[in-house]
Amino acid sequence: MSEHRNVDGRACLVAALTASAAMSLFELVHVRVTEPLPPALSYWAATAGVAAAGALVPALLCAALGLGVRWTLGLWVALSGALVWAPLPGLAAGLLTGLWLWAAGRTTRIEAAAVGIAFAAATLQSRQLASRLALDGAAGHLALFTLLGLALALAVRLLRPRLGRGAARLVLVLAVVVLLGLAQRRPAPDPLRSRPEGPAPSTPSILVVVLDTVRADHLGLYGYERDTTPHLARWVERRGATVYDLAFSNGTWTVPSHASLLSGRLPSEHGAQFGSARRRGFRVDSTFFLAEALRERGYGTLAVFANGWLSRVEGIDRGFHHFEHSRRPPELELTGEVLRRRLVPGWLVRDALSKARGTDVDADFFEALETFGDRPVFALLNYCDAHGPYAPLEGFRGRFAPWSVREPAPHLSIDQPQAERDRLEARYDEEILALDAALDELMAGLESRGRLDSTWIWITSDHGEAFAEHGVTEHGTTVYNEVTRVPLIVFPPGGERLHGRESAVSLLDVTATAAAIAGAPSPPRGRDLRAPVSETPQRIEFYGDPEKAARHGELARSPAQAVVSGAHKLVVHGEAMELYDLRADPGERSPLAPEALDAAAWQRLTEALIDLGEGSGGDVEWTDVLSDDAVQELRGLGYLGED
Repeated sequence: MSEHRNVDGRACLVAALTASAAMSLFELVHVRVTEPLPPALSYWAATAGVAAAGALVPALLCAALGLGVRWTLGLWVALSGALVWAPLPGLAAGLLTGLWLWAAGRTTRIEAAAVGIAFAAATLQSRQLASRLALDGAAGHLALFTLLGLALALAVRLLRPRLGRGAARLVLVLAVVVLLGLAQRRPAPDPLRSRPEGPAPSTPSILVVVLDTVRADHLGLYGYERDTTPHLARWVERRGATVYDLAFSNGTWTVPSHASLLSGRLPSEHGAQFGSARRRGFRVDSTFFLAEALRERGYGTLAVFANGWLSRVEGIDRGFHHFEHSRRPPELELTGEVLRRRLVPGWLVRDALSKARGTDVDADFFEALETFGDRPVFALLNYCDAHGPYAPLEGFRGRFAPWSVREPAPHLSIDQPQAERDRLEARYDEEILALDAALDELMAGLESRGRLDSTWIWITSDHGEAFAEHGVTEHGTTVYNEVTRVPLIVFPPGGERLHGRESAVSLLDVTATAAAIAGAPSPPRGRDLRAPVSETPQRIEFYGDPEKAARHGELARSPAQAVVSGAHKLVVHGEAMELYDLRADPGERSPLAPEALDAAAWQRLTEALIDLGEGSGGDVEWTDVLSDDAVQELRGLGYLGED
């Protein structure tokens, strides 16, 4: 397949760069056509430059060995395929490229561009084809590449004798038109469902801010050694906010906790309770729904969230006038982005992540808020900055540990060395510091709009994050405090006050208090925190996630539950029971004997336990809820058993 030994190295270089440029341009057009948000041009240009630099390798190698343009293009496709797909499909793609270039005769720059377009189309379009044909990703990519390559080879060979070089140009144009026609445009849906009707209530607005994945003991406001919440601490002091010492999520990851917050029910009651890696969708089953109840009272209701799970749980949007997934442009997929991740993973990492930042959520919230005028609103905000992978913004990264452009942003794993987990914990804290700045922007924005004095503001979390304190990492893995003790900071309007700052509370109490403030019917569970203290056991449920066990620790395999009453917490794994005094032992290191409690207190804890069982609750079929694109986004956040 070699053309001759006296090879023009410049021709090899031009061919490789032309194919690489065509691939990058096709990727840009494809993403702009198929995604609601296009990639930042600076990010695309950087990855295109990295891809072009990678194209120098086969060009220089083939020029040095005296090989021709066909070998250069075949090697370029093989190397790119090995990076983007896997070594074997990459090699097969390279051989196929050489085959059709040989069949077409002398290779021109136009045909080099066709190689780039065919390769890009194979990579970007084949995910849907693989899904439809029940093929794995690499097999689907290779199948589509084969079809495209053979079609181009046949077209070039048939048309060249009749049309000359114009045939190659014609094939190139037709290929672009046909391949882009395969893409289905998915414009961003209008998140505004309807506008509130009827008279506005005279009650104050209610804003619930969920700091996704933020554990209480990593906030400077809660005594953490790193000052992660300087802005929030100043607002607490200035506004006289109530800070609850012992607040708990009722679930251990995003879906069950948010479903409890919005339905006023425990995970075992609303049904959206399974572990995050199981290939199932979720449905919330509840006659009461907070947004629905407040909407009936005349409130404008809106939700703006960064965690994509909340747009993929059936029924969780009930009652919202405005329900918006705050998004960022998607990560690019081809050679340049793969090389960036491998060579300089810390460079442009924030542009590569599709999860929205806290400041993005703020901007979307204030834009939506304008549509409600002066009407009181119930708003739910979800910030996802502290969710893995941890990639702090410039200005925050490196604040708690040295940072390098060569530093990757992996998800947590129980097998990581302690030094690596320490580094990731520092990045996690830097993400919380960035969240603190977003909260400052939120509070200042409400104040400048004249809404701060007439709004109840609840700042909490859906769960925390484990860093191997009890043999597991991440969340959705355990019911210990590192995952289930969350912050709860409440800013009441002037003249209002709360009770029970030192008593155990949960997200269900947030739901009950919000309903009571609005004069809405009471939810099934929870208590009004404005009323005098009435100690109620708080229940936490975890239904196990076997698919997380290998990466995050064996404890994640088994269902578990916990009950908190006063300062005592009972943790149950199967038949094993552990009792802790959270005032003396917040890290849950030294279990107490049951005899440490009086009989009435022990009975109160044990009576709140339930049989978790293996029931399916309200789960629905996976394919009814999640598209292929949704699966990719959630995998990027560490769900579904893969990074």
